[in-house]
Amino acid sequence: MIKVAFIVPYTEERDWVQFIDRILQETDSPTNVKFEILCTEGRIESLLTDWDGDFVIARGLSYSVLKQGTYSFHLIECPLPSMEILKAVQEAKEDLCAHCVALFIEKNHSIDLPFYESLCHVQIDAFEVGNDDEAETQFQRMEAMGSYDAVVGGYTVCRMAAEKNIPSIPLRIGEEAARTAIHEALSVIEGSRREKQRNERLNCMIEMMEEGIISLDSHENILQINQNCIRMLGLHQKKPVNTPAKDCIPKAVMEVREDNTIIKLQNRDVLVRRNPILVDGEKEGTVMVLQYVEALQKAEIAVRQKLNEKGLVAKYQFRDIVGTSAPLQKAVERARRFAKTDSDVLIIGESGTGKELFAQSIHNDSDRRKQPFVAFNCGAIAPNLIESELFGYVGGAFTGASREGKLGLFELAHKGTLFMDEIGELPLSLQASLLRVLQEKEIRRLGDDKIIPIDVRVITATNVDIHEKARTGAFRPDLYYRLDILHLALPPLRSRVEDLDELVPYLTRQFQCAGVPVQFTPEAVACMKRWDWQGNVRQLRNICQRLCVLTQTGIITEADVWEVLEDAAGRPVENLLTPEEQQLYELVRRKQSKAELAKKLGVSRSTLWRKTKDISKI
Repeated sequence: MIKVAFIVPYTEERDWVQFIDRILQETDSPTNVKFEILCTEGRIESLLTDWDGDFVIARGLSYSVLKQGTYSFHLIECPLPSMEILKAVQEAKEDLCAHCVALFIEKNHSIDLPFYESLCHVQIDAFEVGNDDEAETQFQRMEAMGSYDAVVGGYTVCRMAAEKNIPSIPLRIGEEAARTAIHEALSVIEGSRREKQRNERLNCMIEMMEEGIISLDSHENILQINQNCIRMLGLHQKKPVNTPAKDCIPKAVMEVREDNTIIKLQNRDVLVRRNPILVDGEKEGTVMVLQYVEALQKAEIAVRQKLNEKGLVAKYQFRDIVGTSAPLQKAVERARRFAKTDSDVLIIGESGTGKELFAQSIHNDSDRRKQPFVAFNCGAIAPNLIESELFGYVGGAFTGASREGKLGLFELAHKGTLFMDEIGELPLSLQASLLRVLQEKEIRRLGDDKIIPIDVRVITATNVDIHEKARTGAFRPDLYYRLDILHLALPPLRSRVEDLDELVPYLTRQFQCAGVPVQFTPEAVACMKRWDWQGNVRQLRNICQRLCVLTQTGIITEADVWEVLEDAAGRPVENLLTPEEQQLYELVRRKQSKAELAKKLGVSRSTLWRKTKDISKI
């Protein structure tokens, strides 16, 4: 509830109450505004000592006295119109037959005495007063100056005149002045309400921000500070508002004079932004924004992921690598050790050996596991587009460029891992740029002049002899040695054929057709082990998928495998065999046992095994 008080002289109490009640009834005032009358018979200061209202409307000496004090309420003057002064003087002339009038009026109230005298045909002497003491002094001065027929003034002066038996006419406010004062109070109340709403919205916005906010005036006193800032600064005060910033804000913050400065607060990196508050071109204060650098980095990564959600997640882990052979386990163990470091890795392996599978596993086993994993194939995109893909570009950097520009893969991979497959296919013209990025840890978008720092772990892979390419000049030697910090060689499938015992069932489960379970006979698996897998696991996967699609019984036999391998070779297998091997191949296709085959061929079972193994290399 908002309380508004009218200061009323006791002699006019009844008239004022009726007068104000009538005006208030005719005024459309808010329901949360309460008007009341405060009558005074003594000094006005004592009347308002314990009053807890919001607005006070006063006139005459009451207003002059209150204006000189310091109060929590808002003071509104009920002005005395010049017409009311003229009316009072005219009333003294007509009702009291006065020819010489003493006019007591507030200081700084300008009146044209000669004009008043000419209209009323009386002599007027003005006595300026500012409080009760001055009113008494001026009244004594009036008495000493001579005889006056009447006194015109406020109710304090009229009381003094009555005590001396001097006729008096009180100065009254008119209805227009009273209405003006009431409407001014209501206008100020509405303006105050809007200001409070604006401040509350601003405070709510400031408190909702994750950053620390400080607003300082031109003398560097704290005007506003949010709770996040109080926590960041480790302040004990809840709201150190209206206090000098130097008394509670850490020195490191107050010494910041440039925007975007990084400082240390409680062993954490904090970015401080500082901007002046300008009013009509003049500096009226400063706003400082404090942000934890780590929070900025997380937000930056989140934005980058939203902008390009594809290819930013590593799906595979070391547990997804199938096989227990010694060569494979050696590679896995080495890769696990590599994951615990932050150095760049070069993966060497034939096509289909699982280079990206290992790259993703290294990422997911590292401290960067919660950050982006971005994969890029250097041989799958036109050479003239690789630079813009890796480093990004600003709007209009080249013909056909997006107007909004584009983030490069290095920026998308910030804080995470960038996997560059087929690194041996990277054009020589770009190898110098890549080397510089790896060494300086910063990039520059095409068409831009700004340097952007990055934090990216790079894992590269190749299926060619990159060392030989570096030796012959087809690949920059300095880049090769920069990439080959940690070297991981992946074994081909033919050097770990024992893993087919796990790989074949694992791959087969992915291609069950029409719900029919598929099973390989031991002979079928043994036949696959004798094959020379030039495409490695990728080729094995395709063969398994084809066998699962073609089978009608769900049982994959040795003959089924030979038939599919023959199709895979692109020509009949028997055309590649010697007469002896052709006979052996026909016997195999008839699904005879090893003992029967050895007996018919007149060889031992070990010799049969060797010969069938040779056939699988076709």
